[in-house]
Parts: sequence; structure tokens; C-alpha cells
Amino acid sequence: MANRPPGQPDLKYDVCLSFASEQRDYVREVKRELQQAGLTTFFDEDEESMLWGNHLHEVLDDVYRKSSRFCVMFISREYGAKMWTNFERRSALARAMKDRHQNYLLPARFDDTVIEGLLPTVLDINLRMRSPAQFAQDIIKKVGLPTGVPRGGSASSTSDSSGSYPYSLDSDVKTLARS
Repeated sequence: MANRPPGQPDLKYDVCLSFASEQRDYVREVKRELQQAGLTTFFDEDEESMLWGNHLHEVLDDVYRKSSRFCVMFISREYGAKMWTNFERRSALARAMKDRHQNYLLPARFDDTVIEGLLPTVLDINLRMRSPAQFAQDIIKKVGLPTGVPRGGSASSTSDSSGSYPYSLDSDVKTLARS
């Protein structure tokens, strides 16, 4: 079960990963880092036996709309063109609209593809400038697990002692970029 803040129900996954198969290798590495940190993830390869024989539109709607704390959307030209990623996106956007104060949807970009329904005012992360391990650490920070500390481990301080935010806005793409 996903680690939820007090007073909120447990969900099956901390993070569901929505991506096109062309980016599978990158996303697989992100998933490994998240799991090593103790997060539960939905990654289709890991759920083949659960998915087998089920109606995918029902199962995937549940995953992307109901069963995850956060949804990371890996945006690319291929992502915007595929039937199943568009289905996942619609389910995730429905959840984001319902829980609009929760920052459920975490978009990340391999390119500048415009994705229907994703407003340009939603800040995303530029993956062209991050390794899978670096991006996984960004997700871990967002989810609330201390960077580099597995669940149950001792938390040492990993924050920047200056207290400064380590990102700057790229005004052309509205993408977070490391300073």
C-alpha cells in the first residue's frame, strides 16, 4: 500500500507512470530508483499477471484515476499519438480535476509536444537535461520521501543548507531546468 499522509486513505501505488513504449528504458530506470527508495509504483511490465485477462480500460482507469497518490506523465511525440497513453492521460486528468489542490499530475517532457487537456500553466520538468536517477530523486522529493533514504531507514539531512530553490523557470517552455 502507498504511504499516505494521516487522515487520507491508503492507495495501492505511490506513483503511477504513464509513458509511451519508446521511452520504456528511461522510465524503467526511474521506476527502479523509486522502488529502491521504498515507493510503490505502477509500471505495466510489473503488473502483467494482474492485467492478464482483464478489461484494460477498467483496470487502467482505476490505476490512473483512483489507486495512485501521484501520476507522472512522460510527455513525448509518441505519448501524444498513442491510444492507450491518451486513455491514461484522460483518467489522470479527471483525477487531477477532482483533486485540484493535490498536485496529483506531475508532467515531465522528453520534447515540446502539446498534450490535449494539459494546460500550459502546469509546470513540467524537462527530461532532456536529467538522467533517470536524477529525475527519480525529483519524484521522491515531491512524494515526500527523503531523497536517498529508503522507508524505514534513518533520514539524514538532504536539503540544501542555503534554503534556496534549486530550479529556475525556462520561460519559453514553462519547464523546470536545473540552474
